[in-house]
Amino acid sequence: MAKKKSNLEARHTLINIGNIVIDGYEVLPEGSGDYVCAKVQVSSILEIDHRRFAQLIRLNLAKILMPEGLQVRAISTGTAQIDGISLEQITKLWALAASRGNEKAAILLAACGTETLERRFDRAFNKQVAEKERDDKLTSRILNAPQAWTRMFEKEFEEHLARITKLHKRHIKNGFFYWEFIYEWMTAEEKAKLDIVNPALPNGRRKYKIHQMLDEETKKRLSPHVTSILILMKSANTIAELRRLVSRQYGVDQPNLFDGWNLG
Repeated sequence: MAKKKSNLEARHTLINIGNIVIDGYEVLPEGSGDYVCAKVQVSSILEIDHRRFAQLIRLNLAKILMPEGLQVRAISTGTAQIDGISLEQITKLWALAASRGNEKAAILLAACGTETLERRFDRAFNKQVAEKERDDKLTSRILNAPQAWTRMFEKEFEEHLARITKLHKRHIKNGFFYWEFIYEWMTAEEKAKLDIVNPALPNGRRKYKIHQMLDEETKKRLSPHVTSILILMKSANTIAELRRLVSRQYGVDQPNLFDGWNLG
């Protein structure tokens, strides 16, 4: 691992990637476009210790992605001294961690990769997109910690679902239908985050209810949809009938229920 001895001056700001906040540094002079992050934060975000970080940069894939080795630079902001890593190498470190099963690295790569690809498409089609709109797309609707339990599904909802599935209302297989009719809108990144912050236990259930992991805006959005599905349930006698009614009612995928994010 190479490291320059001379300190470089830099200015600091906070960078948001969805719900993750990163300390960002621009090497001076201002406008150089030379950006770095602190090595210690790169590893802490991925929740890996010094030993596992060292293992990453010794992988055969690391020799392909970073033949020059990990480049660390001494950075000074006037109030702090950090070991900085370039953005190019940070994304390569995420790729290395993702290749070893690090789910957080995979989520970060997916989020940033999607934004980069969309920017290229927008430029090709001469489309102007506000930065806030891009930020909203990266903001996960899954919380880092559960909220206190409150009722999301009334007893009537559970009873009608049990009636059409022919299963007890607390049967674990009914959970599949909550995913199909209520939580279908979740992105792959949000599902991956949910599996990290509220993983399935050995019995297949989760410690917390899924709606405890949703932010307030999402729950507010979802509430009328739950009511709508309940109304359709009352007219159905089988899951197949309910699927037909839901398809006829919406005619679109559930993620479109959340387009715009204007609660109004």
